[in-house]
Amino acid sequence: LYERHIAVRGLSVGDTIEFAFKLERKPILPGQYAAEQDWLLGQVVDDGEVSLSAPASMPLTVKTRGEQPLVTTAGGTRVYRWRVNRPKPITSEELMALVAERRDLRSSVQISTVRSWEQVGAAMRDLWRGQAAVTPAIQQKSDALTKGLTTDVEKVRAIYAFVARDVRYLAVSFGVGRYQPHAATEVLANGFGDCKDKHVLLEALLRAAGIEAAPMLSAPSQGFDADVPSPVQFSHVITRVDLQPAP
Repeated sequence: LYERHIAVRGLSVGDTIEFAFKLERKPILPGQYAAEQDWLLGQVVDDGEVSLSAPASMPLTVKTRGEQPLVTTAGGTRVYRWRVNRPKPITSEELMALVAERRDLRSSVQISTVRSWEQVGAAMRDLWRGQAAVTPAIQQKSDALTKGLTTDVEKVRAIYAFVARDVRYLAVSFGVGRYQPHAATEVLANGFGDCKDKHVLLEALLRAAGIEAAPMLSAPSQGFDADVPSPVQFSHVITRVDLQPAP
């Protein structure tokens, strides 16, 4: 991860700064593009523009909450332009009201070339495939955690308690690492990981004990928009375990 710091000298109150930047991202889904964009809520913007250029022939879903973009097509390129104008600062009270209002909503603009949720699921399964493999180290740890336990419920509780308490939560969310977990054996050896890392370790330990588990993607703070198939809608992973009730 690299940072670039630029000193802009000789400025005074009332001066105007014009700047541009280019951000390059490796696609999470090969050959596909998906992103969300929120305007800078806490800053004054006298005259701002956000634009998106894409081949006119590209299947593209663009969903905007609020003011709609100006769309033009020329030379085989379709351009979406959003104007941003905010002449005065937003107070903390106004900002909190916006946050409360947006609690179950997605970002200002959602963009995706993915055509279906089945496509999202298939791509995510490819990213996760093999990460929850049961290795000798995983089997040994699972056996130790479940020693003397007879029911699946007891085993699940024991394994879950270990992953919850003894594996420290640590998230480093950039690049494909935001969506692809480390291998369960690596998480066990490191003793730390984020939600998806902890899930694959939990799934592997449970599988070693003869109990099947599966990941479930969620977006606890923003809700879900079925109109825009995209992996970037999700920010968290939980584990699903199906257990038969005790007789």
